[in-house]
Amino acid sequence: MASERFTGDVESIRKARQFVRSQLVDVCAQSSDVDDAILITSELASNVVTHALTDFELVVLTTDAAIRIEIHDGVAVSEAFHDLITNPPVTIDVTAVGGRGLILLSSTAHRFGLIDNGASGKAIWFEIDRRPGDIGHAPNAQHQLRGR
Repeated sequence: MASERFTGDVESIRKARQFVRSQLVDVCAQSSDVDDAILITSELASNVVTHALTDFELVVLTTDAAIRIEIHDGVAVSEAFHDLITNPPVTIDVTAVGGRGLILLSSTAHRFGLIDNGASGKAIWFEIDRRPGDIGHAPNAQHQLRGR
């Protein structure tokens, strides 16, 4: 397991991608798994910088079975956010400026969820299964909630 803290600024999104790549490139046989993990990390880090407006911690854990990444921020879970994670959108208006992150998360990760740490913040986590020869994409992700 490796973790690193980042400041809540735009430059940290690039640094978060670099950190994930550095943790996965030597341990993952499938470059598509690394690419998917970096893509989702970039989206989640962007959300922290844009919406949570806090510093964040990135945790990367690899096992023989999966890649797990958690992004922790300092903002408590709102009811609207909880509902959004529980029931992520399946489609979005093509003219919408944002709102594609959860669609990306649920269509790329094998599993994802929310860790509710009360007033001290939350974490969004995702897992990508590691299977030799896998193309790295996983529709129909399972999601889970933990906390309160």
